[in-house]
Amino acid sequence: MVLDTDNPPRRDDWDAVVDHPTGVRQAEPAGIYSPRAVDRATERRDTLMPESTPVLDTLADMTAVSIERSMLSEREHMLSRIAALAAIDAPVASYLMNAGVAADVGITLEDVQGILIAVAPIVGTSRVVAAAGNITRALGFAIAVAEAELEAQLEADDD
Repeated sequence: MVLDTDNPPRRDDWDAVVDHPTGVRQAEPAGIYSPRAVDRATERRDTLMPESTPVLDTLADMTAVSIERSMLSEREHMLSRIAALAAIDAPVASYLMNAGVAADVGITLEDVQGILIAVAPIVGTSRVVAAAGNITRALGFAIAVAEAELEAQLEADDD
């Protein structure tokens, strides 16, 4: 069943509707991602950008539907997403949006290198080099944010 997010069904329209942590209403529990993983991703997003984020919310909803309908394992799903990002010459922000979940499902630097090697003959050298640079910048940004959060927490603990 396709959900219309602009006109969601009323609770009494469904039997056993479950409210998913991402805000996507579905007829059964979360797909391959555990509610805990989605909670962590939502918490991470809310920590980084606590104000109104309609574009990010829409992207999160689209991702949740993709995950729900996928028949891939969590790991396969994220490997596929990283390969697709490399293929379309995705910007840094796109890698950053996927980095947390990729790490949560156990994707390693070696996995990412393997993905880039695998797609190189298809997407070409320039896209692989661009992807490697964008991934590096995304990880650098994620590390900087984590350091800032840790420093803020340490300062709060000292007070």
